[in-house]
Amino acid sequence: MALAQSYLERSAVILREQKEYGFFYLQNQWALANLYRDNGQFKKARSIYIEVIGRLISGDHGPNLRDVKRDFDILLAQTGGN
Repeated sequence: MALAQSYLERSAVILREQKEYGFFYLQNQWALANLYRDNGQFKKARSIYIEVIGRLISGDHGPNLRDVKRDFDILLAQTGGN
């Protein structure tokens, strides 16, 4: 898990450096949020989920909004809604 987290964090940096905030960035962020959630890093996961959901609602292309919301609901269930 630590290696996957390292790869996802590094790829997010590369995408930001290239000013690529589209489809692949949102896919990366969603995967990173899921990994943070699964590792108990709930605050980090929550902020990423909120960003991704907001961008998808505003019309950006990325993962399926329903799937991201489902994963965010899992986080909320794990943290008692916080």
